[in-house]
Parts: sequence; C-alpha cells; structure tokens
Amino acid sequence: MTVSAREALSARNCAIWECTERTRQECLEKGLFGEPSNSPRLKQKPLPAKGDICFLLDLSTDELFGVFIAESDIGIFDPEAWHGQFSAQQRVRPLGKIKVVSNARQKLRECGVLMTKLRVYEVPLHFVHPPEVTRRILNFFPDEALGDAVSPAELEDVLFAAPREGLDRVAGLEPVKRFIKERMVEPFRYPKLSARYRLRIGGGLLLFGPPGTGKTLIAQATAAELEAEFLEISPSVIRGFPGDAERRLEALFERALRSPRTVIFLDEAEALMSRREDVQSSVMQRVVPVLLSLFSKVSSRQDRPVLIIAATNYPWGIDEAFLRPGRLDVRLLVGLPNIDARKELIRMNLEGRPHAFTEDSIHQLAERLEGWTGADIKDLFDRAAFQCFQQCPKPAAADEEIDENNIVVIRSEDVMELAARMKPSVSREDYQKYLEWDEKYGTRQDL
Repeated sequence: MTVSAREALSARNCAIWECTERTRQECLEKGLFGEPSNSPRLKQKPLPAKGDICFLLDLSTDELFGVFIAESDIGIFDPEAWHGQFSAQQRVRPLGKIKVVSNARQKLRECGVLMTKLRVYEVPLHFVHPPEVTRRILNFFPDEALGDAVSPAELEDVLFAAPREGLDRVAGLEPVKRFIKERMVEPFRYPKLSARYRLRIGGGLLLFGPPGTGKTLIAQATAAELEAEFLEISPSVIRGFPGDAERRLEALFERALRSPRTVIFLDEAEALMSRREDVQSSVMQRVVPVLLSLFSKVSSRQDRPVLIIAATNYPWGIDEAFLRPGRLDVRLLVGLPNIDARKELIRMNLEGRPHAFTEDSIHQLAERLEGWTGADIKDLFDRAAFQCFQQCPKPAAADEEIDENNIVVIRSEDVMELAARMKPSVSREDYQKYLEWDEKYGTRQDL
C-alpha cells in the first residue's frame, strides 16, 4: 500500500454506520449497511454517497470494523435484510482484509467525532464526516485493510442503484412491457412455481432501437418490478492496463451473484460486445470471450437469479455469439412511440407544469409529432417551459412567494410553433435499418 493511495482515500468523506452483535454478521456477509427509515440521521445533510469511505461501529461490543468503500448511494437493495427493519441501505465492499479496532468510541472522539446518547448506547452525532476525520480514523487501520484501494474514476464505471418506478411509468411500448412482465418478471416473482416447470429464471435481454426511445428507462423499470439491485456497467470499464478490464468484469459479475436479485445493465452494449472480426483492440479481443463465459456462468446459476439487460443503438455491431440461446436470447425492438404513447408522453411532460392544454390539443400535437422519440418530445417541452420562464416577471428576491397571476402557461399553439422549427432525431432511412435487423434477429414473433 503506497502513501499516495492512503492519501487518496483520506481525501474522501467517511460514513460511520452502526450495528449490534445481532446484525453485524449479516452486514458483513451481504456487504450491506442499513439504517431504519425513520432514523433522524437520514434527515442530515450530506448523506452517505457512492465513493465514501465507510466504517461499521458495533454498538454492543464497542468495536469499529473497516475499511469499506460505498458502491452505491442509499437505496433499498434487499427488502428482506435484517427482517425488513433497516430499509435505508448502502452497498459496500471491503478494500482489503477487514480489521477490527477496539475501544472504538474513545478513538472516534480522539478523531473529532462528536458523540451523543441514544437510548442505552453512545453513538456518533453525525452520519457523514469530512476528509480530515477520515484521515485520522484510517490511521487506526493497517495497510492491509486498505489493500484494494480504488480511484474515483474506477467507481464511475459502475452504478449500483435500487430503481423505484416500474413499467407503468414507461409510456407506450405495451407489447414490449407485456413480454418483459410475462417472460422475465413473473418467473422471478414465483421461483418455486418456475422450478416446478423447470423454467429458467433470469437470462439475457437485448433492447435495441434508435436513441431516445426509453431503453435505459425500461431496464431500470424492470429492476423496480423485480425489486432487484440495478448494476449499470458503462463501456469505460474496459479502460486501463492489460488484464484490468477482465478483472473488473469478473469481479462485478461475482458481486451480482452474491445478491438475492440483480439486474446487470450493459449500456452501449456494442462497445462491450463488438463483432470480433471488426475488433482491432487487443483489449476487446480478450473482453468478448470473457463476457461470453460470464453470460454462461450467470445462466447456470439458478440459486442467485441474475437478469442481464443490454441496450444498444447499433445492434448490427454486436457479435452474433451473444445472440445465441442462453445469452441474449430475447431481443426486443424499442421503437418509435405510436400515437397513444405520444399522448402519454405529452401528458407526462406537462405534469407539474402550468399549461393550457386540453385533450383535443394533446391529440392534435400527438398527430403532429409522428416519428419523434420520447427524448425528442421531452426536449420540445423543456424548450417550451424555458420560453415561458423567460417571459415571467421575476420576483424581487429568490425566496419571494410566486404570484400565480404572473405565471405564463404553456400553450398548445406555442408548442406547435416550436415543433415546426425542430426536427425529429431519427430519419426514416435510419429507422428502416432497425426494422430490417428486427426482422432477422428480433423476437417479435413472441410478442
């Protein structure tokens, strides 16, 4: 462990989580720290965040366990953990060998941690502490407890989250949503019944289509339907020295297999699953076989169901080996929204904004926006809202109450005029390519 690496960790905030002898083992085994949802500490700012250094204080034994790094912000990753008592949860992993510091409260006070009495225990007053406190606490731990330090850039490769909104918040795409619910969600929800019919739980799903049609939103919503942890891997995971990319991917998939339910989301999938005949990079020549192997490993593990969702705007750039049964064997076109979906998107974009739209004007605008993606429609309303904001007289002070009589509402005729000056982001020629790929490789016949 180099001094510079210790100093890099010392530059971060730290969070001190609490446990007792009763809950400690589950915290360490699951790599999950928790807090009751009604805890006053959750009302403090800042809250523990991804990338923070974390310690676990056992209140009953006065021991401090460390050193951990937060892999997520606070969310709900395992609703059944600690019998559901601690629903504010953070995903963590040890940086090295977990070490224990005794006489913890006294040593924390020496580091500048303020303590307060809570029922029978003395506990830290604040949840998160600044870097100078982090540095002092780290001095109690040997280098081997910090052995696998990571840079902030490496943490950016992965997002651990617990999505909250399900497929009902996705506008349109009814056949796609119905297919996902029937083929992906239902077997997850009823594992014993699925096992009775020897159904495969989990597996691979490829969402393809033009940019801005909601592929990422569908992946997040699917995780919410499953009450699963959402692990998003970006293409930057392949950067670094030879062997780094393979090591990271293997560690991430192993990490997913330790969770009760996980959705692994591979965004910009063509960058990680490139056709091998087109690959010039030696890194990618090694990454593609590793990913194929990891897909097979996940497929064979029914005790820890994992759903892999890949999303791409360039499906023709994906190696066909990923399209074979047992890998991304479900391939769904996330296409342009139809008129009903466009109406729903318009309503969603008007939600919470002052407007003068009627159902008739929503219908007229939806007809006008044929060929527009969900992202195009969002951009249209963002621009319309900004125009109205500019026209509003501004209050004298930032915290002054808004006079509702001065509010400029979003009008359908103004949005129509704005739409006439904009173009949809997807041309008919480009969209035809997706339809042709869908005809050859898609699973439309199962919808």
